Amino acid sequence: MDWTISGGTVRPNRIDAHYIVRAQSPDGSAQLFMDDPGILMREVPNQATRAMGVQIGQVMPTGLGTNLVVEPYRPGDQFAAEYVRQSLCPSAAMMHGGSIVDQTKALNAQLGSIAQLEGKTLRAEAGEVSFKCGTRAGYVYAITVQAGQPDGAVSIWGVYRIAGYLANPEASAAAAESINRMLGTFQMNQAWLRNYAQECGDTAGIMVRESNIITQTTVEREQSMSAAMRPSSENSHRNSEAVSNAAAGPAASAPDTNGSAREGIAQLKTKKVCDELGRCQTVDANVTNWWSDCSGAFYPGPDSGSPPPASQSACWSKGH
Repeated sequence: MDWTISGGTVRPNRIDAHYIVRAQSPDGSAQLFMDDPGILMREVPNQATRAMGVQIGQVMPTGLGTNLVVEPYRPGDQFAAEYVRQSLCPSAAMMHGGSIVDQTKALNAQLGSIAQLEGKTLRAEAGEVSFKCGTRAGYVYAITVQAGQPDGAVSIWGVYRIAGYLANPEASAAAAESINRMLGTFQMNQAWLRNYAQECGDTAGIMVRESNIITQTTVEREQSMSAAMRPSSENSHRNSEAVSNAAAGPAASAPDTNGSAREGIAQLKTKKVCDELGRCQTVDANVTNWWSDCSGAFYPGPDSGSPPPASQSACWSKGH
């Protein structure tokens, strides 16, 4: 049986658009999501909102048929943690996370040229959190972007990407693989995006370029993380083939004069490793140190026993 998948583009009004994905494993042990139509744009409290008596957290109309929430800016990891407690799991425990440094640097480097062209300021931060929800493990990834004027009078910010999962520990490996694949392959239809930008009054195509930068840095991060895992995955695949050949009979598994078939099987054994949230994965036994990232995907670590670079993931957990 395949996963149950639903979603599509949701536009509560002419300006706002959400790109929804919902997925559930065949046995219901894992649920994945991307985006939430209930997430509104935000305005940072300023002199005008204070003069109107607007309180933090209050929703106010914009005059364009949309609503804004008046709240201070929060980077991706802080918004992700808030979203977990408000929408996914109020009783969340063992929450860990932080900024994804490499992607945040890439985002701001590329958005800088757009900000200069538009005569505004842009600030983006990618972050992630992992957590425990009862007996289940969870993960949320988020990118927030703040746009303002050089004088700082008005500043608007929004959640430009949010995705995650809740899964039973035995389903967490499949959930991690699926959420990373979702983030690493999601692309916008460029013709639709251009039409949407024009409807919103973006004649310069700034919105299209911003959206594409955010999407591309997410894809590049997932591809980079997958590349780090590839050698061990290929080793495990060869191990599976070697074991299958051995089980097929003497003709398939007979060693050559150097006994390399037996050595190959011995060298390509697998083992099971688990992290502090109980998420487990079968990995190459020839690699001593394995670390799970925030999403629960395991990666080989250096022989020194130190974790992979902190700039790549906010919460490495050593497998045991």
